[in-house]
Amino acid sequence: MQAGMEAANLMVQWQRDFVDWWNANVGVRQRANSKVNADLRSPLSRDMAEEETRISQQQVSRWRNGLKRSDYPIRIFNAAYKKAMADKQRRGHRP
Repeated sequence: MQAGMEAANLMVQWQRDFVDWWNANVGVRQRANSKVNADLRSPLSRDMAEEETRISQQQVSRWRNGLKRSDYPIRIFNAAYKKAMADKQRRGHRP
């Protein structure tokens, strides 16, 4: 189980890094001809970031909210563990 928690902690760190990158580099571009919004535009549009990463803004939002929880690594571990046990049982192995 220790390896599983280490993996969950690594996943949390990866998600935190990704959310930080998204926050710094991705946004919804406003009207192209607007001087007011010129400084607010980000290097990547949301659509371009989703296409390049294959990760939706909705998923990033879920991660952002999850990362606020102190029990988030445990929740990730538990979800992965339940899925692994269900897969094992479906293949005909006993728990």
